[in-house]
Amino acid sequence: MALGSGSGYLASAELYDRPPACSVLPGPCRALGLGTPRRYWQMAKVLITGASQKSAELYDPATGLFSPTGSMSSPRSGNTATLLANGKVLIVGGADGSGLLASAELYDPGTGSFSPTGSMSIARQEHTATLLASGKVLIAGGGYANASLASAELYDPATGLFSSTGSMSIKRTMHTATLLPNGKVLITGCVTTYSVVATSAIRSRQTCMTQTPAPSVRPGLCRSLSSTPPATLLASGKVLIAGDGEVTLASAELYDPATGSFSSTGSMSTPRYGHTATRCQMARF
Repeated sequence: MALGSGSGYLASAELYDRPPACSVLPGPCRALGLGTPRRYWQMAKVLITGASQKSAELYDPATGLFSPTGSMSSPRSGNTATLLANGKVLIVGGADGSGLLASAELYDPGTGSFSPTGSMSIARQEHTATLLASGKVLIAGGGYANASLASAELYDPATGLFSSTGSMSIKRTMHTATLLPNGKVLITGCVTTYSVVATSAIRSRQTCMTQTPAPSVRPGLCRSLSSTPPATLLASGKVLIAGDGEVTLASAELYDPATGSFSSTGSMSTPRYGHTATRCQMARF
């Protein structure tokens, strides 16, 4: 995903066609057209929303084309988009240009339309939204009034309502949240109001109230004030965190849920920040 460079944002998109056996060698890419230039857009399956836009688009892998679909009730930037078990997409929070939003809406792919649902107890953006095994969605952290939040909420699709749950041990914005095979959620990195935080926390899926601080990320690997590197769940159940930092990093580390600890691993060939990471289905991890 390209956020843009210099004076403008990009409407282009690309597909990476991996070679046989999921080689890490460069493979062919083909360009796609995106109707509206977007920044910090969110993608759940093939629905693209946000970037201070009310409009939304659908990407069809069969044709390789984008097409417009229904519009949200409000422009949003820094929102989340979560595919629910019932096939609908939950859009939460963000900012509309005049302030932060506590509202949420649902996208129904059957009708191509958005409809309002319950609102959070507090407005937030740059938070995380994690679909739990129960079908509920954990909303954690984010920004509010130029500060970061430690609070979290649960969205219940059965009732369409949000409810408060336990808070994180520190305030976090632009962090990551990774659902682990054991049902817990690994929350790592963040931007706080004035400092960089490299600690992580584990949250229980069953009660969303039990919080066990995990060991801090190794010294020297604090994450950037501008973004947090992606956290990628591997087939082994470990989580890969690579790149980023106040000084752009090539280093990487692994989180092991079995031991609750981080360890260093091989470095990337190129230092990166603000990047993405996608686990290849045939990769041998």
